[in-house]
Amino acid sequence: MATRRSDAMVGKDPGGRGYMPQIDGLRALAAGTVLFTHFVSADPSYLFHINIGWHGVRLFFVLSGFLLTSILIDDRFHAQTSGQRLHAVRNFVIRRALRIFPLYYLVLGLAAFLNLPPVRETYPWHLVYLSNVNLALGGAAASDTHLWSLAVEEQFYLVLPWLVIFTPRRWLFPAVIAMAMIGPVYRLAATMAGFE
Repeated sequence: MATRRSDAMVGKDPGGRGYMPQIDGLRALAAGTVLFTHFVSADPSYLFHINIGWHGVRLFFVLSGFLLTSILIDDRFHAQTSGQRLHAVRNFVIRRALRIFPLYYLVLGLAAFLNLPPVRETYPWHLVYLSNVNLALGGAAASDTHLWSLAVEEQFYLVLPWLVIFTPRRWLFPAVIAMAMIGPVYRLAATMAGFE
């Protein structure tokens, strides 16, 4: 087990899987579909009558879920052996915040400084990572709706570490599957309730 941990410490991903170039390929595919939808196609269903941009965003979410769950499972193992589960959750949240917050708030600050109209009206929603709620309520302007995905990610970061690190081992796999199933069920319920 010591070799596995030392591998993770020298740049391999948690769980000893090592660098996976196919993940970079999937990221490039996801980014390409989103860029195509935003900048090339006036009609989102331009390519084969499929809104490929939405599928690219979903692919980003799947990749994030996979990679972050892998990191948390590794953190869980070390938290169990050291008895510091709260410390592991805190470290995970701090790492995510340091990775995302500086650039996110810099962009928001620049948008506010430049007085960009869509962000100006929806600034409070973005400030607290509730852009997705504002969008679902029909309050977002078209040019700042891309911030909803960051809000969803941040909300996911508030739930995932607690689930992975504190769920008993025998319930972890069923809990992760249940979490994955909540998405489609929620989407169906929200659509039926008339949300975006």
